[in-house]
Amino acid sequence: MLRGARMDGWKWRRQAVVGRFIVDFLCLEAAVVVELDGGVHAERTVYDDRRDAYLRGKGLLVLRFGNAAALQDLDRSSWRILSACRESDPSRRGRHIERRRAESGAFRP
Repeated sequence: MLRGARMDGWKWRRQAVVGRFIVDFLCLEAAVVVELDGGVHAERTVYDDRRDAYLRGKGLLVLRFGNAAALQDLDRSSWRILSACRESDPSRRGRHIERRRAESGAFRP
């Protein structure tokens, strides 16, 4: 669902490097990170909390989804991600992003 800017024109990078971490998906335009967590994350809550704090310190919003839950309810997961992108703080992403999206025809108010 995040491939090819299908989600209202938002572009995503897969396995993107942010500082000392690799995130599952990153939308630079909206400053949103999507993490898909498998069962091992239940045992790594302290590490994940520190990692999320670091990413938030970089101005990123982190959305976490369990693998099974994300796949079972793809519509709900998509809605949460799209809502986060649409509601992202423009000061985090810069004015040029809105102009570029408008010029590409992907922008929908």
